Amino acid sequence: MENTEKTALIVVDVQRVVTNKEDKFKFGYNRCGDCIMNINRLIAYGQKMGWEIIYAAHATPWYFPLHAAVTGFRFMKGSENARFDERLQVVSNNIFEKMTGSAFSNGKLKKLLKNNGIEKVMVCGLAADACVSATAKSAHAKGYKTTVVTDSCISKTDERTASACEKLAAEEIEVETTSNIVLR
Repeated sequence: MENTEKTALIVVDVQRVVTNKEDKFKFGYNRCGDCIMNINRLIAYGQKMGWEIIYAAHATPWYFPLHAAVTGFRFMKGSENARFDERLQVVSNNIFEKMTGSAFSNGKLKKLLKNNGIEKVMVCGLAADACVSATAKSAHAKGYKTTVVTDSCISKTDERTASACEKLAAEEIEVETTSNIVLR
């Protein structure tokens, strides 16, 4: 039986500041490459399935200097660092900026999901133990059937990614691999 749930894929914080070769966050350029390859597979599959493809980006406006200082001025809105990684396929204009961990902190995202009758949310991106988890927990709390795609998100270490996914699963948030999703 074909899945008829209206689905959105939320790609979280795949930005140059955390994916580039000079990465201060120590995610590792090559590790990010594998993750981004899986995210792009999800995006292509989601397009084929008619999903809403959504991007969340951490962006600090210039008029919040204290927040900018706390984040080391890394995510300044409009800066090269805040741009999406060039390896990421950006296929929609559904781009929502945020200043907190959860993409749901942007009210426009909530409105888009509601207006499109979204029932299921898939979450991937950076970092599994921070913004991906916060976004997934917010989606789940708002009543969306929520899935975190384990190999389409990373943290500083594989252990931290695995631990984050285990904690999400314990909170009744589905965890799944890219292949299990695209080969259903």
